[in-house]
Amino acid sequence: MLRIAIAGLAVFVSSVAWGQSPIERGSYLVDAVMVCDGCHTPRGPAGFIMEKRFSGGSQTWDEPAYTVKGSNITPDRDTGIGAWSEADLKRLLVEGVRPSGVSVAPQMPYAFYKIMTPRDLDALVAYIRSVPPEERSSDAGLQGSDARDPHSRRGETVRRGGDA
Repeated sequence: MLRIAIAGLAVFVSSVAWGQSPIERGSYLVDAVMVCDGCHTPRGPAGFIMEKRFSGGSQTWDEPAYTVKGSNITPDRDTGIGAWSEADLKRLLVEGVRPSGVSVAPQMPYAFYKIMTPRDLDALVAYIRSVPPEERSSDAGLQGSDARDPHSRRGETVRRGGDA
């Protein structure tokens, strides 16, 4: 009897997920599973600044090999990912590689995202493209003596402190 109940619950849960539009599914994944706001939304004294959602985070990871902030993931063409193709976005999510070929910092949990289904990746892209574009450079970047900036579409070389 327990097996029948579990099987019935699994069918119900999967049918609810399949009943979602791609944008609804993407919203669920971004908000409840991936929690993208944590790295990609700026924070103020009262918490996340939702008017600037996904325009680049405030948290900085200052590691010996690099310093990085969450970049602008809105569809803004100049400071966000608006010029990226669907394939570019999916490659970043599952391989951790930007369109320029530069890898992102390990804070981006792309290894976890490899388990996402093609349908989920489509939903993520649909949702991210549906949010309002926000022009904002997050001052994000990978810094090291000869490192390439993973948050720059141009891949400039940047240097830490007195390494000029």
